[in-house]
Amino acid sequence: AMWVDPLGVIGKVLGGASDYASGGHTNPLFFAGRIYEHSITDWSFYPLNYLWRTTPPVVIGLLLALAGSFRRQANDSDDDLRRSLFALALFAVLFTVMMTLGGKKFDRYLLPVFGPLDLIAGVGWFTGLRWLQERLVLTRPAFLRTVSAGTLIALLLAGGVIGCQLAAVVQTFPYYFTYYNPLMGGPKQAENVMMIGWGEGLDQAAYYLNLHNRSSHTLVWAWYGEGCFCYFFEGRSRELNAETTLADISNGDYVVVYRNQLQRRLPNEEVLAYLERLEPVYRVWLNGIEYVRIYRLPADGG
Repeated sequence: AMWVDPLGVIGKVLGGASDYASGGHTNPLFFAGRIYEHSITDWSFYPLNYLWRTTPPVVIGLLLALAGSFRRQANDSDDDLRRSLFALALFAVLFTVMMTLGGKKFDRYLLPVFGPLDLIAGVGWFTGLRWLQERLVLTRPAFLRTVSAGTLIALLLAGGVIGCQLAAVVQTFPYYFTYYNPLMGGPKQAENVMMIGWGEGLDQAAYYLNLHNRSSHTLVWAWYGEGCFCYFFEGRSRELNAETTLADISNGDYVVVYRNQLQRRLPNEEVLAYLERLEPVYRVWLNGIEYVRIYRLPADGG
């Protein structure tokens, strides 16, 4: 695009960024048990999103790094390390503040702070290891005096940290966005605070409908119906959005309802009230959260 129209592309990027910062959202958003119509005004949105999306080893590492920053400076290399960690932390804080000032907010907008904070957490674990090593060198039992205390502790801590990270990966495979920090309450509590779902599980809904409806004429109204759902569905799909009415869906065969749609009461109360009178024919659960409901519409449209 830059080769064809460089000035136009740059203008669109800057214009889009300006609109996102000042214009808020087209659809309502859900956060902390509340529906926000255009823009989330709660300053804790990004700090809480970070805590929900990070892992226990990273949280512990950050606390260790904070504790280590108050230790007496031992040499110039420690001085350099502190300055580097301060720069990383300052970037994370300032980026979060700038994102908070914007009118449009999503948890993914905070992604750039994860790398710097992970580095700080890694240094925190190293600092904690060194502190333990200093205290165990003289106090370890006689049968361990032939083993390097630092090596032993490093192996145990590294194994524990890697094991915790792998457990989160295995638990959520292959839908990693379904992970929520167990220190904050895990997925069961997350659905009361976080807006759930970026399309995960819609592939399973499409596979179910493909299996039970061989006709290419089957019409499904689905959240993200013109996005990730249609990539997997073999029939016809339409977008179930904020403009969809009860009259619109009456000519369809199925309706696929998504979790963040229910949290935000979309597309509207009339459609949701009608669907709530029906029994879902299929539900998709991921990591303990119900992500998708599939409703079969009555043949007579009633």
